[in-house]
Amino acid sequence: MPRNGRDQINIAVDPDLKADWERAIEETGRYDSMTQLIRQSVENELIRIGFREGIDVDIPDQNSQPADVDLSGVEAELSEVKEELRGVSQRIERISLATDAQQDTELMELASQLHDELPRVSDPETLSEQSPTESGAWEGQPWRLAKSVDESEYDVTRALALLEQQMSRVKSTTVVVDGSPHNVYYVQQ
Repeated sequence: MPRNGRDQINIAVDPDLKADWERAIEETGRYDSMTQLIRQSVENELIRIGFREGIDVDIPDQNSQPADVDLSGVEAELSEVKEELRGVSQRIERISLATDAQQDTELMELASQLHDELPRVSDPETLSEQSPTESGAWEGQPWRLAKSVDESEYDVTRALALLEQQMSRVKSTTVVVDGSPHNVYYVQQ
């Protein structure tokens, strides 16, 4: 007869197995009782064999072996990927800004003014090899250019993106200084 609206199931197990289960309850802290351990184990098995749908990350594959994985270098690779994504994101932003800006005549006038302000660089490698002050990279930052022409950084960035898109000699790159990336624009000579 059901107790509290539930059917009761009694199982007999070897005393050593029961002791193992009790130790698992105590050591893992995941289960409050033997009943909870058994219920969860049965549910996991039903999911594992495909009888029930669901995903339980605690269900190990019976054929799985412990993996000895060397994770050295992963952090460096992740950092590299982040840097590449940052560069891609900046390029997408510049392209988007340039596309939006093509019809704006005021922006074209600003772009013309900025062209005269951009540093002239004969060898783009110097931007990353020399200090930013020696290479002229500092003068090609949008916020610095915005100060020199007394315009908003947003408008200057849009105008620079337009210049880069329309003039083959206007380039941009990311220069890393003290671990921080800085987007700079320049005219390649």
